[in-house]
Amino acid sequence: IRMGLDGPGLSDLLAAPEIDAAVMERVLLRHESGARVALAPAPGSAAPDAFGGLHPRPPRLLAYLDEQRFDVVLLDTRGTAGDLEGYLLEAVDHIYYIFTPTPCGIFDLYRGVAALRRAGHRAKLRLVLNHASAGVDMTEVLGDIRMKTVAEIPTLPALAAAEHAHLPACLSDDVISEVLLDLALSIHPEALAGAPASRQVAPVRR
Repeated sequence: IRMGLDGPGLSDLLAAPEIDAAVMERVLLRHESGARVALAPAPGSAAPDAFGGLHPRPPRLLAYLDEQRFDVVLLDTRGTAGDLEGYLLEAVDHIYYIFTPTPCGIFDLYRGVAALRRAGHRAKLRLVLNHASAGVDMTEVLGDIRMKTVAEIPTLPALAAAEHAHLPACLSDDVISEVLLDLALSIHPEALAGAPASRQVAPVRR
């Protein structure tokens, strides 16, 4: 919705009788920015398979992206703890925990960081502060969990405007591009250091 895309998504991948390259390409929609996007599945469609294990289709999609030599895959997951989320947390190189400086957001941050560390993901974990404000001092909180943020995204009108226009904010405003630069560099430094334009980035919406 936020990127202005509509069409086949992960629900179609899960429902296809057989999956091949044609199905993968149909599911990976093309955004005007050049990104390929797989839309989130319908509620309930990402359930375990008949044998009680992880549905095999999402791992097949990730394997296909590897075969096609995508450099970056972004997986936007919910804060649930099912088989699929457990698989994704193990499969990724980095986990970006995005939090807001509200009482509930900070409480969830303590709990979420502790849970990810217990699951063995301490080395993968990165923090991103969203809606950062000069009036909120996060020094004590970050000291408690012994972490620093890799990026801080302030509350700016241009961000809301980009969302309402269904456009990635980094494409519409130079100031926003600068704000998001640290985050982009932490994900894929080579992409901003003279990499060829043909390099592909695939956000996979979940």
